[in-house]
Amino acid sequence: MVGMNHPFTPVQISLVSIAFLLVGPSLGRAVAPVITNAASVEIYYDAGIPGDVQFGHRIVATGSPTTFEATGLPAEATLDRTTGWINGSRNHPGIYDVTVRATNADGAGTASVRLTIHPAATGVVSSQGAFRAGQNFTVTVRYNTPVTVTGVPSLTLAIGPLAAPEFKAAGYVSGSGSNELVFRYVVAGNDAAPDGVRLVPRAPAGGAICDASGLTVSPSLPMRHFDAGITIAAVVQPSSVAL
Repeated sequence: MVGMNHPFTPVQISLVSIAFLLVGPSLGRAVAPVITNAASVEIYYDAGIPGDVQFGHRIVATGSPTTFEATGLPAEATLDRTTGWINGSRNHPGIYDVTVRATNADGAGTASVRLTIHPAATGVVSSQGAFRAGQNFTVTVRYNTPVTVTGVPSLTLAIGPLAAPEFKAAGYVSGSGSNELVFRYVVAGNDAAPDGVRLVPRAPAGGAICDASGLTVSPSLPMRHFDAGITIAAVVQPSSVAL
């Protein structure tokens, strides 16, 4: 009957006590950090937005890390060793495999984070002056790294009144392998833009523009509304004369 009130035998009690002594000291003890956001990060640059040149990425880890480290960062990028924030410039396109490390009193955790900074257009210049039907003008887009063109991309021009322009394509003509791509537009007979030709702030469409790593350019141009300094005189139709 006594055994009914004590389900554990003396041998079992001893084994449980030994197990507790072995495990007990580790209960509640911190564990080494584990980095939880080691995914690839795609970074784009819109040079037309003030302040967009800077990017930020934070190393996130379990275990309440006290210090952080990172190797393989892009040029000009820095790490806050206390918070784990990486800050840098979007103006250094390329693929960067960064080794990050988070440390606490119980150890360290490491991981690899790929930062992919896409090339971007940083400026646009164009022909200047007044043009007529049959004449052509060019628009040149400058990039922050040499780029290669595949296919025949084009820029979109807004020609005509502000309220109701016609959208026309300026086709790529030269510059592949350099930092500058040239696009050309031939003025059509029905074009008229006495107040100026405008460029729609979108990356060239209809082809592919990539850097040496195969990264596509950021999908924007560095302006809100680009006034090219180009005007187009309307064709004056001769009046009919009754005979």
